[in-house]
Parts: sequence; C-alpha cells; structure tokens
Amino acid sequence: GYEPNGTGVVALEGFRNADKVREGQLAGVLGDGNATAVDTDFIRTNFDLIHPEEPWTEGKGLRCFTAWQGTYAGTYGSMFDTVPNAFSFTDTTGAAVSSVVTSSAVPILGFQRRTLISVTGGEYRILNSIIGDAVMQDWGSAPGFVENAFYKVQLRGTSSASNSTATSVTVTIGGVSDTWSITTEAAGLTFEAETNAFVATLAANGGGAMNGTQKAALDALFVGLKADGLMTGSKIVRLYIGSMHDAVAGRIDLRDQTTLMAFSTGSGGNMPWSTAGWNPGAVSQRGLNLRVNPSLTAQDGFGLFVWFGTMTASANADFTSLPDTNVLVRVSSSLFRAKMHTATNQNLNGTYAAGFYSAYRSAAALTTYFGPAGTSLGTNTTASSAPVGTELWLGHPSSITADRPVRAHGVLGAGCTATDILNLRNRLNTFFGAF
Repeated sequence: GYEPNGTGVVALEGFRNADKVREGQLAGVLGDGNATAVDTDFIRTNFDLIHPEEPWTEGKGLRCFTAWQGTYAGTYGSMFDTVPNAFSFTDTTGAAVSSVVTSSAVPILGFQRRTLISVTGGEYRILNSIIGDAVMQDWGSAPGFVENAFYKVQLRGTSSASNSTATSVTVTIGGVSDTWSITTEAAGLTFEAETNAFVATLAANGGGAMNGTQKAALDALFVGLKADGLMTGSKIVRLYIGSMHDAVAGRIDLRDQTTLMAFSTGSGGNMPWSTAGWNPGAVSQRGLNLRVNPSLTAQDGFGLFVWFGTMTASANADFTSLPDTNVLVRVSSSLFRAKMHTATNQNLNGTYAAGFYSAYRSAAALTTYFGPAGTSLGTNTTASSAPVGTELWLGHPSSITADRPVRAHGVLGAGCTATDILNLRNRLNTFFGAF
C-alpha cells in the first residue's frame, strides 16, 4: 500500500495504512505468546521497488534465521523496543522577535515499535524521509506517536518579544527528551530587504529557522549580488541554493524570494534533499520544476548554471525543458552537453570535476561553456531556434535522472556577461562557507 500507482491509494495514505498493519502485527505477536516478528523495513531505498535486490532478500533471510535460532533481539534489537537513540535539535539564534520559528527536521532512530511523542512550549509535526519529507502528521501539540524509524520530527515555537532573549520547546519521544531553544537577535541589527523577504517565505512554508551565522551569510550574498548588478534586470532569472540548512530553504528562489520549486508527481517521489543539496539519485520520474517558462525567455540571451557537489560518469539529464528538450544540460566526468534553445546537442568533451558549470547563449550562433573556476572552457556555434518549451526541470519528471548532489542552480537571462557569471560563481563559493 505504499505506492500510488495501480492501488488507488495515495502514497501518504499507503504509509499510514502500513503503519497500522505493522502495529497490528506486533500487537498480535505479543498477544499470541508463541509467534515471532522480524523487521523487513531495514533498507529504505526498497520502498519504490517492485523486485527488491539481493541485499534485502539476503537480509530478510538472515533475520528469519536468527529469529528461528532465538537470537534476533540480541543481533538486531527487540522488535518491541520503543526507546529511540538520543536526538538533538540545533538551537536557533538570531531569530526575529515575536516570530514563529521552525526547527530543522531531525531523524528519530533506534526504535522498532511505534513510540509516544509529547511536546511542551510549542508544536511538532512528523515527516516521511522516504518521500521527500512529506508531512505525515501536521502541526499540533497533542501527544501522539512516531510510527517508524524513517520518520522525522520537526518543532515550531514562537520567539520572545524581547531582543537577545531565549524561549524553548521541549519534546519527549519514547522517554528520551531534548530542549530546543530559540534566541532572538540583538537589538539594532538590520538586514537587506531581500533577506527579510526570504526569511518570511521560509517561515510561511514551514522551513527551519536560520541561525545568526547563516542569516548573516545570506545577507552578505544579497549585498554582493546587488553590488555586482545581478539583482536587477534579467541577468539572473532564478537562483536556488540547495546547500542550505533546510529543504524548504533549498526550494526558494533567491531572485524574487517568493517562488518555490515544485516537486514532480511521478513514481520517483520527491527529490531527496540534504545539506549537500538536491540529488535526483538516478531514479526515473523525479524532478523539481524551476518555475520558468522557456518559451517566454530571450532566444539569444539565455543560460543555465549549476554547482555539483560531486561528479560522476553518468550522462543522464541534469536539466531539461518540456514538452520539447531544446533546453538541456548534462555534465559527466568526460562530457559537457548543453542545448540552449536548439534541438541539436552541443558537446564539449573533456575531463570534468565537481564544482560550478554554466552554459550561456549570448548570440544566435554562440554558446559559451563555463567551468569550475567560473571561466570559459570553450564555445559552440550551433544556431538557436525560437524557444517553445513551457517547463524547465532539475532532474526529469518522466525519465531517468542524474545522480549527484546539486548545491546551487538557476537560470540566466538577457545581458549576462562572462564577468557576471564569474562574479556569480565567486559569490556562491563564499556563501557555501557558512553552510
């Protein structure tokens, strides 16, 4: 019941149903007195596979064998363990006064049977890490249950009305507690309007609060981009930074501070996020919509940029436009392929490592490739054609995707120069130091 395809059950309800079945099974084993239970949910990546591979099959066999021997609990832990490992919510500093603040989502691990959760001083919600931190139980303060060790808990509280003052939220899960503190910023601090707008969008969409260091780094980035002339006009159309403190922050466009990328709805589920960035994970039907309509962009003043945390030999799509594919970027360890408003692949062979890459069409027959140093790697003279695609995706909503973390990415518009692209690369590089 986990999968939506062919079952008539949406993914979230499938998980909720499976939680009920699991609890019923464990309760039945306890009531029977002679039955034995083993865990078959020990490899999370198997949830979207019809035919799990050897590690799961062999692991299940080993667990059944130890259960038969009577050594299961000693080997894998008791199936009735409700006490999680110690967990910790990172305290928030530099919060705005009298504001609703959200923590990062923390995995709750080390238990087998559903376990009680309670909170004082704020609220909590429960997220599903397997399907992109989808909300299993929304905000509330009433006691409840964390059903499985692939769920996360997130906290929310209100900051003090006074500067440099702390408030706290305490959560207890299976008898294990942690207190998350929220300290307001010092009096007299001021931030760029873009920073304040970004923080407001983050809070409005349930994102975790930025600490003082992170907020200062974001502010410095906006100051730098404005000094470089990149926050006016159309030089930057979209700018997303995945390598932030929070998945919601990684979906917010820094150019307008209000637009959020949207997840595709295919069987691949939500694209996984970590502080390393967004990673399509070489899974079919997994994408993030950049909220750009290519058909409305300049034919000969258009480009994409991306910052890879690692590099692989895979040449699957990093970016593509739909329903056509006349905008495309694929970078592997040996090939830099781009299509900037053309049906023809524009290839640049070489040896490529992790870092910054950009392809920018500045004229009807000139596309320039930029590499990790932010400087030109070469050019291509394939002529452009009128843009017709209406969607632009990181990953791919209906096909196989690349497998590497994307720390930052976005869209460039008319008027960009080589100096602008170098400045953008350098500003991002400085920003990453705070995260």
